[in-house]
Amino acid sequence: METNKYENLALSGKYITLRHLATHTSGLPKDLAYSDDDAKKGLMIERMSNYSKDKFFNALGKPDLLSVSGEQYQYSNAGTKLVAYILEFVYDKTFESFISEAITSKSGEENTKFQRIDRGLDDVVVGTNQFGAQMPLLSPYSWAEGDEH
Repeated sequence: METNKYENLALSGKYITLRHLATHTSGLPKDLAYSDDDAKKGLMIERMSNYSKDKFFNALGKPDLLSVSGEQYQYSNAGTKLVAYILEFVYDKTFESFISEAITSKSGEENTKFQRIDRGLDDVVVGTNQFGAQMPLLSPYSWAEGDEH
């Protein structure tokens, strides 16, 4: 990986850590796949559906941080997605497999799913976006390896 490709991920000499990514204090924007304007126009799902791992890492080298890492809370799908990609790389398995092995199989969570299934939909809560519009139960953007499914 080119180390200078992501020089934009430091501000005031402070680099992003995993803690910053996990606590939404990295300074990364809300998302890299879509803008607030895309969401207002109803294009969010379309943008996410066509978003690949390559597109993510290309986009990651472009935005300026919104704040110095560790100093300000700003929810970021980009940050949590980067954590998932890092876990996949470090553990050499899909994010879903990692979570299953490390967490859900040990905690007895038998009904935790990463993909929509046709049975048991009565137990699924349908969420809304920041504008109150109902969201689909699943998008390819929901897992780190989204472009592989």
